[in-house]
Amino acid sequence: MPSIQWLIRVDFPEDSVAIIAFENKSSISWLQDYANSRAITYPLVYDPVSEVFDLYQVGHTYGNVHPSYIIIDQEGVVQFRIDTEFERFSDMKDKIEELLDR
Repeated sequence: MPSIQWLIRVDFPEDSVAIIAFENKSSISWLQDYANSRAITYPLVYDPVSEVFDLYQVGHTYGNVHPSYIIIDQEGVVQFRIDTEFERFSDMKDKIEELLDR
């Protein structure tokens, strides 16, 4: 989701919030092409055995459809998640600001 990069980077410096995307259906080369064609600079990680998907219960197996957005704090605790909804960026921004005590 290229839009997430732009929306997060407008308000939060790179050293305060990490963005990482995971994909389990395509391939590494597809992810590289996707990132290059959309100027995505955050890491896109290929997860062919769905390790991360299972850890955070993301994907069709768990009844949700991409994209899922999960905000994880510095201790690794899930603080916020959105499944199957695209236009909740203001909610994400509010949660990030709360976690960063801004």
